[in-house]
Amino acid sequence: MLAAVLRGPRNVTLRPAPAPPRPRADGYHEAVTSASLHQPVTVDAWMAAVDRYGFAEVVDGRLVIVDEQERASVTDNGHDVVARRLANALEAAWGLPTSAPARWQLRGREGSVVTGRVPDVLVGDDTFLPPGPFVGHPILVGEVWSPSNTFGEITRKRREYYEAGAQAMVEAWVDDTGTVLMSWFTRVPSPQRWLLHASAAGPTELVVELPRPFRAFPDHLLRLPTPR
Repeated sequence: MLAAVLRGPRNVTLRPAPAPPRPRADGYHEAVTSASLHQPVTVDAWMAAVDRYGFAEVVDGRLVIVDEQERASVTDNGHDVVARRLANALEAAWGLPTSAPARWQLRGREGSVVTGRVPDVLVGDDTFLPPGPFVGHPILVGEVWSPSNTFGEITRKRREYYEAGAQAMVEAWVDDTGTVLMSWFTRVPSPQRWLLHASAAGPTELVVELPRPFRAFPDHLLRLPTPR
């Protein structure tokens, strides 16, 4: 399945949102707190959950917390290293506020959060003050997918990020051999979809022109090059 996702189509077509997924055994994205089922999730409550648990999102108005064991398995494959170095490279290239991870309020209603995500990387405008929640249309949002991410989770986040107005999206994976693969998408308004702008893997340089010029060697996000 992962290989099929990596090869992927030349673009990602947006489809109607699927029904809320059932709880998974590992608790990833599905450990719903009982209190959130009965009251709206405020921004303060969401930020407090992120500070306490390290990773918490709001999905369909419900607070969702990642299981500690699951989070540990994510960091073991270099996930956080790739995200942090990608964010550093983007900030150096574009000079815009960048966070890894970030807190993005995609949708809100009457003072509560309907959809709040924690993308691995987010590049905001000059009003963005990390680590506070970003509200608006980011220049770029990025995800470093892990083996535990299901196809449904990946598809849903792609759709949500498009609908929330992200200008571009970058995805990265670390495969079983430790090779980093990257895909860079830009938005197409009609029909609504993400269009693959560039992709690269391992030692091959990723060269991007939109929405702003950017270059990176995927493997250098996991392992710094050896000085000559």
